[in-house]
Amino acid sequence: MDFDGVLLRRGELAWNPLIADMLCHASVTQEVWDRVLSTAQRYELADELGCDEEDAARQVLSLLAGARRVGEASPAWMNGFGTTVHSPALEIARPSWQRGAERAGLTASVLRLRFPAEPVERIGAAVLPRLLGCDCPEFRDGEQCAKPRHSGLFLAVCSMFLKGGNDVHTDTVAVAARAAGRGPWPAIRKALVGEVARHTGLKPGWVPDLIQPKEGESHFPGLRRFSDAVARFPIDAPSYGYARPNDPLEKMSQRAHLIARTVVACQTRLA
Repeated sequence: MDFDGVLLRRGELAWNPLIADMLCHASVTQEVWDRVLSTAQRYELADELGCDEEDAARQVLSLLAGARRVGEASPAWMNGFGTTVHSPALEIARPSWQRGAERAGLTASVLRLRFPAEPVERIGAAVLPRLLGCDCPEFRDGEQCAKPRHSGLFLAVCSMFLKGGNDVHTDTVAVAARAAGRGPWPAIRKALVGEVARHTGLKPGWVPDLIQPKEGESHFPGLRRFSDAVARFPIDAPSYGYARPNDPLEKMSQRAHLIARTVVACQTRLA
């Protein structure tokens, strides 16, 4: 994966292990939706988001769950990604990512000094709306778009990432936007979310039109609970492994679906 050429140096590919994690959580969402949620629960989530069809809600939820960790693609966080994951497959793949990241100047320790270590959830809330369809020229990362058509998108992002929802947006997310990093980082995050979108079959630009909540809706508690539950699934267990550095998206997707089926089936039996 070359992130649209952002991390290409001397003709070599640089691989980011974060994409494997993102694809797995998107797949877990689909498995939970298909095999765990009741008809009533699926209806409630679709109704909360304002999606006309349950299939649309399924796609939106899987894309949001996959994109949830996009805040880790920022200067203060990417250096340490994967250091707490004890997977033999990731141990083999990590050096490839590290070499590519060093060539692109993304892992220098000075980056940690130049950027505050804002929580990844706040960085995600700051940058994700633009990556999911709010391309308004007047919108800046960390702010809220004034277009009514985009209100559902911002509400979903804030409800998923921030415990206080919109109430804490101004004094937390705007600050976090400055910690997201400039240079290649926006393009890296765009590429990450773009790959998750291809994996789920939903174009990012469609999200604002699919999320149309009822008038007066101030937060999405169901989305928050569901995304938190999906994030807790143990997809990094050593026996499941990670994609290899130069795997195409199709192969990564196949592995992600297999991991999701295995994990969800196991957790369902334990429950």
